[in-house]
Amino acid sequence: IIVFTREDQMLKKGMTMDRWLENAPVELKSILEECGQRYLTINNDADAENLQSKLVKLDQMIENLLHRNKGDIYTNEIYEIITTVLK
Repeated sequence: IIVFTREDQMLKKGMTMDRWLENAPVELKSILEECGQRYLTINNDADAENLQSKLVKLDQMIENLLHRNKGDIYTNEIYEIITTVLK
């Protein structure tokens, strides 16, 4: 799961994360693909209620991922892919 901050700056420019990702570097797109397109955006100017809803969503994403990986935080396969991409 990748967490992006500064959602507020994108919104001020009329940009969405999906639109921003269309022009993202190939390496980032590759990592997102390997992560199953699991990402979350955080609005730095958000009020407590909005931040709480984002935390709930992140918690759900983590729980779903743990269930999918049978309790493992990450799989060795994903770790190897990410370290290869980051080299």
